[in-house]
Amino acid sequence: MKIILLSGGSGKRLWPLSSNTRAKQYLSVLEAPNGELESMVQRLWRQLGDAGLQEHTRFATSIEQMELLKRQTGERTPLIIEPEQRGTFPAIALAASYLYSIAGVSLAETVIIMPVDAYVESDFFEWVQELPDRLRESGSQLLLIGMAPKSGDEQQPPLGSGIYAFSLDYMISKLIALSLPIHYDELYKQYSKLPKSSIESALLECETSRSVVYYNGVWKNLRSWRTISEEIAFPLKEQEKIERSHDQSQLINHLDIPIQIIGLSNLLVAASPDGILIADRLHSNQISEMLQAMNAKPNYEEKHWGHTIIVDKARLASGGQVVSKRVFIAAGENMSYHLHFNRSETWTILSGEGVAIIDEELRPVSAGNAVTIPGRTRHSLRAITDLELLEVQSGAELAEDDVINLGIKWDEIISQSNLV
Repeated sequence: MKIILLSGGSGKRLWPLSSNTRAKQYLSVLEAPNGELESMVQRLWRQLGDAGLQEHTRFATSIEQMELLKRQTGERTPLIIEPEQRGTFPAIALAASYLYSIAGVSLAETVIIMPVDAYVESDFFEWVQELPDRLRESGSQLLLIGMAPKSGDEQQPPLGSGIYAFSLDYMISKLIALSLPIHYDELYKQYSKLPKSSIESALLECETSRSVVYYNGVWKNLRSWRTISEEIAFPLKEQEKIERSHDQSQLINHLDIPIQIIGLSNLLVAASPDGILIADRLHSNQISEMLQAMNAKPNYEEKHWGHTIIVDKARLASGGQVVSKRVFIAAGENMSYHLHFNRSETWTILSGEGVAIIDEELRPVSAGNAVTIPGRTRHSLRAITDLELLEVQSGAELAEDDVINLGIKWDEIISQSNLV
């Protein structure tokens, strides 16, 4: 049995906490057994470890999310990399080609597809281990996992879970029928040409040899505020409070300003550098409609080395632009080695210690230091301890594409530079 966890989507439905660069599955909003906060990815990976199934599992994720996923689950987490996001069916096809041509998995092996935003209890994974037998007993090519209605709610139809089981031979045969490569390297090269599609549209609508089995335990799909608000941890900051009337409101605040709810009930309030959501908990799903018209670049961005938050933007009387960012670099990580043509930067180190490279000169930096980086200057920064700084960018026009990357990994940056 092989399990593929789909974790490549952006999950913007949890706006303003999630965005294209900060997918919902990586938000630390669930309470772990030790009382700390964990993400959906971390919860699912921990549960698979407890069930002894990590060695049978791989994440299918986009190349943009690869470093973030590793940071949350470990450097050795097995991944299948998609060059871009194209939907669940292309992701599953690429995963199948990887299992067949790279991992050498038998065509008779059962493959289980599972979304990473599924919220289940530990006994679910005992049930999952029975799926190869259930697939064989069904005599079908494709097994769909449904969720039975809750006790006392028998009038509701069973729920689809987005979890599927099939033999590897089934999916490889589908690729051959679609004239797609069955070798991972070739399919990877052609990935951008694949139509964007879901497994539902690509397989379920045309597959006649399929069966459904039902799981009767706890299961939730954490794809919207309405469902995740039932499980999310809402720790209040010291200066905040919720004055409850006859019903409970929920507040999650990622800003450095206090928020209080007084005299209002059944509210969901979520605040981040990208905006503030105030909604009736029963109507919070309408956020997906609003997002269709929102294309602004997020102020909070996850990076493979940490994160950045835009705290201020200004257009000067002279016509120039200034952008201020708070930048966090995790211990042992580093920015890419790069340069800008049309802007200069000033770093003010707020906390931590690190090493900067400025035009091939190594400089130790620590709290209180300021570093000026003129335009066309090659630069990078590595954190020895967790490092936080204020970065002020200035120039006639501050374009996102004004960056030339010269190196990513610290070892390769050091090896290609004539450092002083």
